[in-house]
Amino acid sequence: MAPNVGGGVATPMAYGWPQIPFFQPGMPGIPWFTGNHVHQFLEDYEALAARMQYTNQQKARHVINYMSPELKDRVYYTIQYEDEDWAALKAHLIKRFDSQDRPRFRQELERLVKEKWRLEDVEKNSDKFTYLWRRAHGKAQDDDRKTSLYLEALPDELVWAASNEIHDGADIRPFAEVLETVSVRAKQMLNIRRTRKKAHQQSAPQNEDVTEISPFETATHVQKHSEKAASADLSALTEQFQKLALQVKKLQDNSEKVIPRINANS
Repeated sequence: MAPNVGGGVATPMAYGWPQIPFFQPGMPGIPWFTGNHVHQFLEDYEALAARMQYTNQQKARHVINYMSPELKDRVYYTIQYEDEDWAALKAHLIKRFDSQDRPRFRQELERLVKEKWRLEDVEKNSDKFTYLWRRAHGKAQDDDRKTSLYLEALPDELVWAASNEIHDGADIRPFAEVLETVSVRAKQMLNIRRTRKKAHQQSAPQNEDVTEISPFETATHVQKHSEKAASADLSALTEQFQKLALQVKKLQDNSEKVIPRINANS
């Protein structure tokens, strides 16, 4: 059996191992490996080892103190741990536990592909896609599937613009070539977009006297304009009515002059 190193709490060892700082699982900055997320554990452990100024031999010797008890037994009896070969032990841990993480990485990859990529996000998401694919599929070679999935995630405008460079006749070029082509095209399209936007802003009329109008001021302005228009319409109608009244009065005066003459002649 491997020596019992204190369950969930690391303690000084009686087997010639250097002492390590007292810690408990879950403490900030303290890695703890239970068999999942091996890559994250190794990154966190190496960061801690750098702060502790561990040598590679000490990294290999200490690592089991950051593992659950059942994993300590497994690692303790490996040749890599016995040789205190950190590079070999690290590779062994990845080979042994990476497959348990693959379903999670495949789900993350699927979610990334389904996102609506913007042109501005292509470079960042391309790096993330490459990382997730490697974690989800390991060393399995399926370049056509990888490239097809990548193109599916890209903005349609970018795929259309780079179509001639992506395809080699009826076939799609290797992923590495497609990745480089897409990166160049995306940067070109972003530069063109920024140049056009800048030119449009410079050509647009500038009115320094224009001030922002609040919704209340806008409503008041509309009301005043409506009242002014209604007043103008009423004035026009009044003027037309007065002209009509004058015409009626003239007709009445003329009729009063004509009627007495008719009576005198009769």
